Amino acid sequence: MDMNDFFEPPRIAPMMIRCDPTSGRLTHLETHPHDPPETLKLLHALLATLQAGVTLPSATMRDAVLGGTLPPPAPIDGIAAGRWLSDVIEHYLKEVKHNKNLNSNTITYTYAPPLSVFRELISVDKKISDFDQTSRWDIRVGDITPEAIDQFVSTFWAFPDRRGRRNHADARQILSDGGEAQSRNNALKNFGYILPFLQWATKRDELPRPVAARLAAALEDARPEGRGRAEMQALSPDDEDDEHVPGYVAFTLDELNRLFVGPAFVAYAAGNASRYWIALLGLYAGLRIGEAAQLRARDFKVLDGIWCVVVTSSKLNKKGQRVDAGPAQRVKTFAGRRMLPLHPDLIRLGLLDYVAERTQIESGWMFDLPWYPKSGFGHYPTRDFPRLTKGVAVYQPKRKVFHSFRSTISQALEGKGLEGTLIDRFLGHSVRTIRARFYNKNSEGRTLPLRLVYEALCRLDFGIEVAEWAKVRTAKRQHLRKLTDQRVPQT
Repeated sequence: MDMNDFFEPPRIAPMMIRCDPTSGRLTHLETHPHDPPETLKLLHALLATLQAGVTLPSATMRDAVLGGTLPPPAPIDGIAAGRWLSDVIEHYLKEVKHNKNLNSNTITYTYAPPLSVFRELISVDKKISDFDQTSRWDIRVGDITPEAIDQFVSTFWAFPDRRGRRNHADARQILSDGGEAQSRNNALKNFGYILPFLQWATKRDELPRPVAARLAAALEDARPEGRGRAEMQALSPDDEDDEHVPGYVAFTLDELNRLFVGPAFVAYAAGNASRYWIALLGLYAGLRIGEAAQLRARDFKVLDGIWCVVVTSSKLNKKGQRVDAGPAQRVKTFAGRRMLPLHPDLIRLGLLDYVAERTQIESGWMFDLPWYPKSGFGHYPTRDFPRLTKGVAVYQPKRKVFHSFRSTISQALEGKGLEGTLIDRFLGHSVRTIRARFYNKNSEGRTLPLRLVYEALCRLDFGIEVAEWAKVRTAKRQHLRKLTDQRVPQT
C-alpha cells in the first residue's frame, strides 16, 4: 500500500512528520491548528491501521478534540516512549542557540559536552544508525526514570576530571578508565546545563515530570549552605559567585607594574606584536583574548571623531550588505558585537602606527597567528600569557589570568562613575532592555555613547609606564626565568 494514498483526502494535510531514522517508522505527526476534528479522526484511523505508534501533539489536546473516545495508536517497538534522547538534545541545542544568540563554538564546546555525558551515562543500550552504521549510547526519553536519575547523579559526582580532553572516548569508557574525580564546582556547573534541558523537555511533554524534579531535588540537597533553590536551578559560566565558584580577580596596581613595567614584559613581547598588543587591549579595552587575537586592521576606525575598535563577527559584502564574517571572526554572544573607544595610552604606545602597517598586509589581520577550529586565533595567546604571569609571580589558577583584565577595567570604570549597564555593554555582556536590544546601533553595528565612555577612559590612569612598541619590537628576546628569580606561590 502506497503511503501517499492515505494523504489524498483534501483535509489531511500534516504540518510536521517525524520518522525514526533507525526503524523508518513515523514517530510524530502534527496537523494545522485550525483543522477540524474530523481531520484528526481520519489521521488517527490511518495511524491505527499502519500501527506506526505516532504521538499526537498532547494527551490534553487529543482528549479535547476527539472527546476522549479514541484510544491512542497501538505502540510498536517502544516508539510510544517518545523520541530518542539524542534527537531531543539536538532540538534543544538549536533552540538555545537561537534564543540566547550564542555562536556555534559556545554550543559545541560548552553546552553540548555535559548533555553528551548525560546521554551516554543514562542510556542502557547503544543505537545503530542506518545512515553510517555507527553506534552510540541512546535511550527513548520516555524510558528515563527518576531512579535512573538517582543513579546518574551518584555516578556523575565521581566522574573523572577530563578538563575537556575526551579523545573521542565515550563517558562510559572514561568512567571505566578511572582517574581523579572532577571538582564539586565543576560537577555543579555541568549539572547546571543538564537540569535546564530536562525542565525544557518536561514542558514539551516529552519527559515524565518526576524526572526533572528528581534532579532538581538532588541539587537542592547538594547546594552549599546559604544558596537558595533559584540559584541552583541553572548554574552557568556567568554564575562565578563568591567562594563557591572561582571568579576572575582584578589585578592590583602592584601586579600591573610587575606585568608591564620593567624587563619582564619587554622580554616576553620582544619582536612579537601579538604578545604586546593583545595584553594591552585586554587591559585598556577589556577585550577577551580571542576577540583581540582575531582583529583586522579595518576594525580600527574613527567614529564621532574618536578612534575606536570594532569587535564584530560580520563584514560588508560587495553590495554593501552586512553578512557573517565566517568562523575566523566570531564573538561569544551577539552582545559581544560592540565598538569601543581607544584609551589614549594605546595610541601613545603606537597602536595606530601598527594598524597602518597592517593595513598594507594582504590578509588584513592584525597579527600573524594560526587559526584553530576550537580556539580560533586565540590558541597561542592563551598558551603564552601564563608564561608572563608565572614569570612575575602573579598567576593564580582560574583567578589571576588574562580574563582578570576584564575585572580590572570593569572596576576601574565603575570607580570613574560610569553607569553599570554601560560597563556591561563595554564588556560585551547582554543587557536585557528594549532600548539596549533595538536602539543601540549605528551604521557599524552595536555601539555605546562613545563620548561618555571615552571621557571615562581618559580619566582612567593605571599608573604604569609601558615601553612603546617601537622599542619593544626591536628588543632582544630573553628567557623570563633569567630576568627574575620569583616563582609562582604554591596554592
